[in-house]
Amino acid sequence: KLFAEQLAVFTNSFLRDNPTHPDFNNIQQYTDVKHSMQMLEQYEKLLAITRGGNVIDVGSGVGYAKVVDSSVHTANPPVDYQVQVEQMLDVERDFDCADCRIYSKWIGTDNQYDYVILHRFMPWANQEADHATMLNVFTDVRRILKPEGKLIYTPISIEGLRTTGWKHINTGMQTFEITRRQLYDAILTANKVLQSRLPT
Repeated sequence: KLFAEQLAVFTNSFLRDNPTHPDFNNIQQYTDVKHSMQMLEQYEKLLAITRGGNVIDVGSGVGYAKVVDSSVHTANPPVDYQVQVEQMLDVERDFDCADCRIYSKWIGTDNQYDYVILHRFMPWANQEADHATMLNVFTDVRRILKPEGKLIYTPISIEGLRTTGWKHINTGMQTFEITRRQLYDAILTANKVLQSRLPT
């Protein structure tokens, strides 16, 4: 709870100093202690599944995973608000990551993991999966997974995603456990859709 309270205090201060910040509306969620407590509970559930394996939380936001388990690696874009949170609250990321909508290799590590977590990830609310983006997402996640590794994936929207066969995990959200083989199938599907849209 201390982390959630400190995060709320820091975020309120940051927003007061940056009232025109382009991510102002998104950052506001971190002023709510109850929201942060729910997020920490969700990460406890996710990390209970990954116990015994090495884990990376990609697009790790304000570092909830590190608060729950300091051994978890995190990858995050090095943007102002996140960087300041990481430094102030001692949850610094291990690796940078880039925008998966633009870059095919967007996770800044070549390490291999038993589990990759993408929690509260795209597609965002009221959006449909963009096949080119999902191709980038799944290809680079697969690159850093060990052969028996798994993706723990919570998209905010499941519109346009083919979730058939993905194991559902109860986090209070739509969370799936996806094997490397299933990622390969999702990559093939995204490729087929993109190829079918090319002009003939």
